[in-house]
Amino acid sequence: MLTAIRRRSLMNTKLSTDELFHFTRFENLINIIKEGFYLHYNLEHTYLSNLFERPSAITSIPMVCFCDIPLEMVQEHSSKYG
Repeated sequence: MLTAIRRRSLMNTKLSTDELFHFTRFENLINIIKEGFYLHYNLEHTYLSNLFERPSAITSIPMVCFCDIPLEMVQEHSSKYG
């Protein structure tokens, strides 16, 4: 449970930064440097207008996850979400 002081502090905290991070293990970092990022594919459902013969489609989108959490919040975030 958040205390009133902690809640106020969080409300005044900027929740994103201008920097992006990709959290990974050191062994994976070496592989990223050598081979590039490993893409994960996410299925996206696209809904078009009824004017099309196929009003919807499923597309596979390649993705790599990044994070823009401020450095001072990373430890708390990692302890909650891994």
